[in-house]
Amino acid sequence: MARRFTAERKRKMKEIENSEQRYKRTLDLEDFTPERLAKMQQSSVLVIGAGGLGSAVLPLLAAQELHSIHIVDYDTVDVSNLPRQLLYTSLELGQDKATLAARRLQLLNKRGETRYTSRRIDAEWLAAYNMPLDLVIDCTDNFATRLLLDQFCTDRSIALVWGAVEGYTGQLALFHGKAGCSLKDVFNDIPQERPLNRGIFPPLVQQIGSMMAGVALRWLAFGESELDGKFLQLDARTFTTQIFAL
Repeated sequence: MARRFTAERKRKMKEIENSEQRYKRTLDLEDFTPERLAKMQQSSVLVIGAGGLGSAVLPLLAAQELHSIHIVDYDTVDVSNLPRQLLYTSLELGQDKATLAARRLQLLNKRGETRYTSRRIDAEWLAAYNMPLDLVIDCTDNFATRLLLDQFCTDRSIALVWGAVEGYTGQLALFHGKAGCSLKDVFNDIPQERPLNRGIFPPLVQQIGSMMAGVALRWLAFGESELDGKFLQLDARTFTTQIFAL
């Protein structure tokens, strides 16, 4: 019994030591304490969409070893995805994105749980969702789904990180935080859906996706965000950023 206890204690001490080394650069930030790192890592996140924005957001979340990441996407890998969806390769054309994304994330986050669902979400699926959640991240590409997620987060008082890209323009916001704003507050009228073959500047997807991950991680660690109650718009050609108060 004594030997077993000693071995278990050594294993835990080794885990702590490895964790300190892994997150040294994060903990060197003056406001990122071990307690905030632990709070972030104990979080459960639902990410809807594993395409352009999702493939940028997901690896950054997994690399922080979050407690649980649930990926939902119904699509398969197409050759037109490859310039901007860096989770996938040409060897995986036609394969399920949610499954592939989950495999990548499991390699980055061996301590946490990675779950995936290969389907298009709808109101019925969201109504039945009963897993613990600290945050929802909207990486979808159609406004109907965005409105469903907006209502889901409103009803459950869960913060929602929202992003969108089109052409050279990217947008980013955090809804249902302390400011209490929603997507409907920004778009009074539902925008008309446009064809999904519209142009997108590939690096912009990574820019907005990494910013979404940044907003998400700080919300999970600090319980607040500098973008709460604000709406950010980025022009990838001029490197101009505008922030609007909601």
